Amino acid sequence: MSKIQADLFNGRQAPSGVYMAVRKTVYIGNIALTAYLLPKGEYVLSSNSITGAISKHRKNLGEFLESKSLEALPCKDWKLREIDSIPVAGRGTNIKPVPMHIAIAYWNYWNRRGNCHASALIEALSNGYILVLLDNAFEVQRSASEREQALTDMLYPHATADVQQVKAEMENYLRELEKQLTSVIWQKVSQNEQLTKINQNLDNHAKILTTENKNLAQQNANLAEEKEQLQEQVFVLTEQNKEKERGLELWYDKTRWAINMKQLADRKIEVLEKQVYELTNKLQATHRQLEICQETIIRNAQAMSEQILAEKQHKRSRKKLV
Repeated sequence: MSKIQADLFNGRQAPSGVYMAVRKTVYIGNIALTAYLLPKGEYVLSSNSITGAISKHRKNLGEFLESKSLEALPCKDWKLREIDSIPVAGRGTNIKPVPMHIAIAYWNYWNRRGNCHASALIEALSNGYILVLLDNAFEVQRSASEREQALTDMLYPHATADVQQVKAEMENYLRELEKQLTSVIWQKVSQNEQLTKINQNLDNHAKILTTENKNLAQQNANLAEEKEQLQEQVFVLTEQNKEKERGLELWYDKTRWAINMKQLADRKIEVLEKQVYELTNKLQATHRQLEICQETIIRNAQAMSEQILAEKQHKRSRKKLV
């Protein structure tokens, strides 16, 4: 037992009668790690020291414990708000003691995501360097076998008792993940079928529009032909009137008749030209609608492709997590 532990057991207590924790800070390279020694000889940390060591906000530890990541599975029964606070000797403050294996799981989570500080801490824990620093800081004397056992207890607390539970939890997690992936796959299949139907409907609509365009073109050709025929008729009537010289009355009647026919033809031509104009406008409107439909199809297809790509990337990231 170190002098610090002896002081804890020999009366350095909080007014409530609860033994105080002793605070020390050690350095792993340029990483400051604040740890606490409990009277029973256990090293613990606070949420601030755990997250601050890797430059994360203190609330990030609670978010990690409530997440569904694989690293958080062994810690699922731990809730920061349910941990009782203990006083810190000589500082007038309280902390919520967090066991080392919680910190290890949290740092390992960020180590797998490229956090260099978390990587350094995990390495220092694995090779026992942090335990040596803490023992020196708190003046704890251990033999080699005791230190090896302490390191094992720190890295793998209740290892044999938790293996089956963690295994079962991982299997449940993987089964749930498989269900979610299956649901996503079926959703994508349904979306692909809907897209296929939409494309078929658009193809049919495009064929209908093409047929209508051909019909309009044929009507325009027919109207042009009728116009030519009417013009020819007017020309023939005019020539016939010029050739007839049967008297003023007969010539006048024939001329008036020809004029009336011409006026009738002009009115018909005017009506036909108006119809041609209206049909032309309708054709242009149909073309605009077709262009709008095509643009809508392209945007929807791009959006769906981006969504599918994002979900594929999400699947890959989830698989990497697994």
